[in-house]
Amino acid sequence: MHAVAADGIQRGDFEPTGKLPSEAELGERFAVSRVTVRLAVGKLCDDGVVERKQGKGTFVAAKQVRHGLDALRSFHEALLLQGLKPSMRVINHALQPVPEDMRGLFEASDDCLLLERLHFVDDDPIALGRSYLPAELASVVWTDVEHQPIYSILESITGMAVTRADLAIRAQEADKTLANALHIKRGAALLVMERTSYFANGRCCDRTRFFIRPERYAFVLSGVFKSPSAR
Repeated sequence: MHAVAADGIQRGDFEPTGKLPSEAELGERFAVSRVTVRLAVGKLCDDGVVERKQGKGTFVAAKQVRHGLDALRSFHEALLLQGLKPSMRVINHALQPVPEDMRGLFEASDDCLLLERLHFVDDDPIALGRSYLPAELASVVWTDVEHQPIYSILESITGMAVTRADLAIRAQEADKTLANALHIKRGAALLVMERTSYFANGRCCDRTRFFIRPERYAFVLSGVFKSPSAR
């Protein structure tokens, strides 16, 4: 049953939402017992083909997003490049004093703009971005540019392009705020990508932490072996 069901999932045989029929319906369709159905669905979960959503049922697993680390691009652009239809929603923006641990980054100003946006794919929240930006962006009407990447907004306001970014990736448990925003359980594991971006003159223009659901996202980096130097 496992192989047949997997083939059916690949063909899109199930309803448009991706929800699988109940165990009883699957047992009747494939003429097998509920124990066999349960084992097969469990194997499909282990293989990442389907995913169980508490209180909702079992669904075809959503496509995993792959973010290449070998080029400077915005989080939103990384989604677009894979043929997805991402969207963003501003959930908070406020001018505030520069946090103590960032004073070395925004040394020319006492204040910065805190911007929080939710990133969606197929109406499913995939990440929350928490950005600290130059204070001059406080004048932006965020409802007008809600779906624009940070980099394009920075360039349009300052007239300068972002030329470099440093990335760091780690793991973190979701607190109550992140769990509610991303529709996951409190304490669930998250990927955290911290990005610090700079203009060509060396001025820091962005410190963003993306809190990402790991079952939907993967960071990838391609490399080649260099030939040993001739001696």
